Amino acid sequence: MTGETFRATMICRDTDNTAFVFDYGYAHQETSSVHIDCGTAAGAFQTLVQAKFAAAFPINMRITKYRFACVDGTSKGEIGFVEVVPVVDGEVTGEILPPEIAISMKRNTGHSSRRDRGRVFFGPVSASFRVGDNGDQVDTTVTELQDIMNLGKATLTVGGALLQPVILSGTGTYTGRKVVNVAMAPVFVHHKSRRTRAFT
Repeated sequence: MTGETFRATMICRDTDNTAFVFDYGYAHQETSSVHIDCGTAAGAFQTLVQAKFAAAFPINMRITKYRFACVDGTSKGEIGFVEVVPVVDGEVTGEILPPEIAISMKRNTGHSSRRDRGRVFFGPVSASFRVGDNGDQVDTTVTELQDIMNLGKATLTVGGALLQPVILSGTGTYTGRKVVNVAMAPVFVHHKSRRTRAFT
């Protein structure tokens, strides 16, 4: 339905069973009475992001589940899931940086308010994504990382309806503006929230 917002989540685990969760927000801005089926949308989100994340993840990572929830609007509370069977493993071999190390993928709507900008922390990270032997700098020219970055402004098609990428608040609302700019931080960040978690 027009005006509804959705939170799409990809859930992954490494071989130590630490959960890594990636959230994206979407809004249905078209004038339409079409109902967005959250189960179908979870599958569409999987199609949009899975190959790109697998290509950038190290081999100790496994994509296990997708969740798609309507968080504001007529169908608020509806949730759909896709269980990834078999799980999809990361494809990048070689040394892996500590799991707390991440790459900040920034996104904004072109406006300056706090609600018009957000970040996705990508990780775990292969050591091959560093600039030479520099321990702090990200090689922002890596195609796989650029693909992840650009997902932040990608639209999602669900059953003929076009969902726009947006920055969601904790309550599922947004400013009415879609994401138009993305950027990758050139220096690795330490993301402390990585920990073992259970998701159902």
